[in-house]
Amino acid sequence: MRQIPLGVRLADTSAFGNFLASDGNREALDAVRGLAAGQYARLCLVGAAGSGKSHLLQAACRELASGRPSYLPLDDLTEFGAEVFEGLEANALICLDEVQSLAGDPRRETALFVALDAWRATGCSLLVAMPRRPQAAGFAMPELVSRLDQLQRVVIEPLDDSGKATALRQRARARGFELGEEELAYLLTRHGRATAELFALLERIDVHSLTHQRRVTVPLLRELLAGASRKS
Repeated sequence: MRQIPLGVRLADTSAFGNFLASDGNREALDAVRGLAAGQYARLCLVGAAGSGKSHLLQAACRELASGRPSYLPLDDLTEFGAEVFEGLEANALICLDEVQSLAGDPRRETALFVALDAWRATGCSLLVAMPRRPQAAGFAMPELVSRLDQLQRVVIEPLDDSGKATALRQRARARGFELGEEELAYLLTRHGRATAELFALLERIDVHSLTHQRRVTVPLLRELLAGASRKS
């Protein structure tokens, strides 16, 4: 089989070093790090959107950059059918994100079931992520549920507001600007609490601040978000 080019790129910000460990996600971080180091072979991360699953999957791939890893965000690859899994059996690590997006598609469910057996036979490491345990993910194929349920399962919890503030502050400093308490409170109150959206907003804040040669303050954030609201 030949691996098809999918054009999937890892996010520059996804690394173990900038993943904020908390009481709710430390076990998941340790487990994925262990998998990347060869201590585990097959893991399933279960957690809500924004809990950091994609970050950890991509960090594991980055850690094994010399060992032919493969990261597949399945919810973004809906135009592909069974061929999305072809040619991966020789990879050292296969990371499947948003596996529940296959639920209800008999052809893709069957393709994953066949692939899971093939990958187990070759001994490659496997890391999958989904928001719910396999039995509650909506799969129609009992055999696939059984295969996924055989993976070592680790639950990952989203950051609380304090953790999000700490993560935002750290990422802002990595970009070269500071977020004070007022600015953090404003973002968490006015922009919502979805972690991925907050992290994506940091880039816009950085660009806006540099473009206008102004430090990041609540008035600047209000101006930026008001402009975005008018455009939408």
